[in-house]
Amino acid sequence: SWNPAGKAVTREEYYVLSRIDGHTSIRDIVLISGLAADKALAAVHKLFSLGAIALPEAPAPPAAEATLEPLDAEEAAAMAEEVNLSDTEKRRILAMRRAVHTGDHFAILGLERTADARALRRAYFRISKQFHPDRFYGRKLGHFGPWLSQIFESATRSYTILSSPDGKAKTT
Repeated sequence: SWNPAGKAVTREEYYVLSRIDGHTSIRDIVLISGLAADKALAAVHKLFSLGAIALPEAPAPPAAEATLEPLDAEEAAAMAEEVNLSDTEKRRILAMRRAVHTGDHFAILGLERTADARALRRAYFRISKQFHPDRFYGRKLGHFGPWLSQIFESATRSYTILSSPDGKAKTT
């Protein structure tokens, strides 16, 4: 129902729009467009900002800073600690730690309960890449070191449970 009339849409952007069918991934659209990746992605972003396309809402990773207020005493002490982490990394770790404490496997992996095996695998690899303790090897981590291990172990456990044939059924 979106009408491109009166919108500043280039031929390239319109071409990218014509490739969007609701089933093809953004990655594949970029590949099949024949455009340079940065141009194709810029077109997708512009089309989204104009309301021409709606991207599926991925569940917000638990790293949203708004979810961290108020900090409890232990978290506040950790945030004030002199460690080799940026404030963003600290907040991301704290947010994931909170997700781990919920015990909800879907929340830990940042997934909707309707996620399929592919989404589950992608979420696990994204989380494991962000929070694997080896990624922070040699850094002064303070309180965050043990928390990273806990997050990684919980993500692995959640993936194992949800990817088992009957595991997802038990958690829904």
